[in-house]
Amino acid sequence: SRTHAQLKQVCTTLKNTVYGGRVRCVVLGSREQLCTHHQVSRLAPALQQTACEKTCKARQCHLRMHDLEKRAPYHEYGVSDLEDLKIETSAAVQARKSKKATCAYYLSKYRACASADIIFMPYNYLLHDRYW
Repeated sequence: SRTHAQLKQVCTTLKNTVYGGRVRCVVLGSREQLCTHHQVSRLAPALQQTACEKTCKARQCHLRMHDLEKRAPYHEYGVSDLEDLKIETSAAVQARKSKKATCAYYLSKYRACASADIIFMPYNYLLHDRYW
């Protein structure tokens, strides 16, 4: 699709079908949309990627777990859009459950690679290697 608004509509429609609870679906988003790091998320979108990479490389982001496959919340069957993912991860952060607090950006990428049956993304993500 071209936009995340269109992807949200697709997810909403899919949720309301008989397949909504039978598939693992994930929507990929940018750091601009998903980052919840207190410093990185406040930066201009053009600066977020570099700042995120530096912060993660220095292991200064408590949300970016380097052993994500061991500590990430299990990807249950169901359809979730970007808002659902942000709610899921920010609830864990607010509850201060360090073992479940996860970066929504990296969690969506992990789920897409590890367990998703359907992956939704804007088409430009397919054309640019920086998303992968």
